[in-house]
Amino acid sequence: MRLIVSVLIVFFLFSSAVQAQFWKRDLNQLDSLRRKTGKWITYQDSTKKVKSFKGYFIEGREAKKSILYHPNGKRMVIFKYKRNSDALKCKYYYYNGKIQSRAFGFMKYTEKEIRFFLDGKARDYNEKGKLVRIAYYKNGFLEEEQWKNGYSE
Repeated sequence: MRLIVSVLIVFFLFSSAVQAQFWKRDLNQLDSLRRKTGKWITYQDSTKKVKSFKGYFIEGREAKKSILYHPNGKRMVIFKYKRNSDALKCKYYYYNGKIQSRAFGFMKYTEKEIRFFLDGKARDYNEKGKLVRIAYYKNGFLEEEQWKNGYSE
């Protein structure tokens, strides 16, 4: 009986150690070319309680999903990238956490700069959550806009 209990304890400890090692993810890593890679989280304070950025990088480029935070800890911007593409959906939030804008865009990378621009339909909301404007962009330039609910420029 003691042998069975001992084997079960050793098996349990070994499986726990393997699972912990498997699920452990290194944060804020750089690859051999000193580019950001993998999951990144940065904080606004030294106690690491208020995040400023949370996202994922592949070869120094943002990928998957990235979130920037307001100083109060609420989301400010969310970028969701399409797989293997510079195209993305973005959502901007007011300081109070309500949605400010939803849009489509592109992130273009060159040796000198990283450039973000809107492309396609964008919806803007007031702080109460009501739609106030629909705009259409082409390569970062406003082509058309429609104001809603009595709002105007």
